[in-house]
Amino acid sequence: MKRKAALLLVTAAITIATAVQPIRILAQDTPVLDAAPVEVPVPVTVQAEDTAAVVRLTDFDYTTGWTDEDAANYYGQNEDDGDRRIQVMLEGRLGRGQEAAVRYKVEQLHFVGPAANACGYAQIPPREGTLTFTDEQPQQEIIVPITDDEVSECIEYYTISISPETDNIVVPYQSATAELYVFDDDETVVTYTRKSNRANPWFEVVEDGQLAVRPWQTDNSIMDGIIILGDRSKPVTVDLNYIDCCAKRNEDYTSRMTKFSPQKFSYDKDVEYTRANNPFTRFSWNNTHMLYEPNRLFGIIDDKEVELKPEGFKIALANPVNAAIGAIDHGYIAIRDNDRPNFYFKSQYMYGTYKFSKTLTVTVMRSSGEGEASVTLTPKEDHLTQAGDRWMAKAGVEYDGTPQKIRFAPGETEKTVKIPLYPNGYVTPYSALASKYFLLELSGASKGYRVLHTGMVTVH
Repeated sequence: MKRKAALLLVTAAITIATAVQPIRILAQDTPVLDAAPVEVPVPVTVQAEDTAAVVRLTDFDYTTGWTDEDAANYYGQNEDDGDRRIQVMLEGRLGRGQEAAVRYKVEQLHFVGPAANACGYAQIPPREGTLTFTDEQPQQEIIVPITDDEVSECIEYYTISISPETDNIVVPYQSATAELYVFDDDETVVTYTRKSNRANPWFEVVEDGQLAVRPWQTDNSIMDGIIILGDRSKPVTVDLNYIDCCAKRNEDYTSRMTKFSPQKFSYDKDVEYTRANNPFTRFSWNNTHMLYEPNRLFGIIDDKEVELKPEGFKIALANPVNAAIGAIDHGYIAIRDNDRPNFYFKSQYMYGTYKFSKTLTVTVMRSSGEGEASVTLTPKEDHLTQAGDRWMAKAGVEYDGTPQKIRFAPGETEKTVKIPLYPNGYVTPYSALASKYFLLELSGASKGYRVLHTGMVTVH
């Protein structure tokens, strides 16, 4: 392996937060000319590394630089390169007969979200172990097993980290962690993440443009949509054909994108990567691997007319260049009419913070003030985002899940209700910056009414 030039870069996709040890230079007296000789002390860099031997991850294929608190290190390889051997080096002397040990951990990134399994590769549990160093054995290695299969997959991501197990060594923050990217080299495939139809659409969009149901996207989420798998070294294009199905183009909806052209990228072990050309931090997951945002693909026209039958259309994949179409070649979009009497949330996305308020205020609206009407509001687990226990709020813990029936008197179109947060006392999340999510559902609407959308809540 070769050492790469260190460069500053604000990291995108997956980054490992690091910190830089402060450097202090001891004061130095300036010699006086034509005076008695003065002994000038040599500048000394004061760091923990000067008082102990140092162990580092080495031979990065790209690094954003050690002078930035968000510095990150990267290793890259193609799937057919086989197992990756990460070199770990001892710098300095331990002393005769002395040993030092570091603990290492290798973790594969496991995606979450509605389409968490769309990437195609098998999940591998974390691997941990201990590396022992002596003055006679200053180099060890961490082996990351890589399977060269014939399955078209996403890039695989691994985090490699080391930490001291004995107190006679230092592991600097800047070289304690790294990301390993394994680039797939199998056939390029473009496909939808799941089958969809009128009863179970890819998207259901209200005529006013809001999504009827939309999960939150977390850092490691894969949303339902169009995904590209396999080799990414060639330019790929795929046509997006819009097919009317009880909805008419340019009357009920408009098409905004007719071609999917994700940017190509690849890894070459012989290239000295820079900020401008590296395949690690230049490309964000959402823009280079997937299409899942409806407002990029189409717009919905609000015709202000009551629809006599359900409306919808399909988006089909066709005419691929440098790729194959996968097993699922189309997605169905349903349009939800908002011209009949309906219930909806004044704000579809809401935020609750226990520190400032022990309750979440929710405003439910109805489109008509005629007569009496009612609907039931139920806080529920966020089964849409599927982000795992770390992110999913639980009834009775982060929120009170008791259903509340909301009654509207004649003329009333807006009602406000309170949902208690942390009803049994605050529970500290796994991280100080972590948020959790839960769902608000409207059901049991009065006869003649329909519900337009769900509500999503972030709670701190």
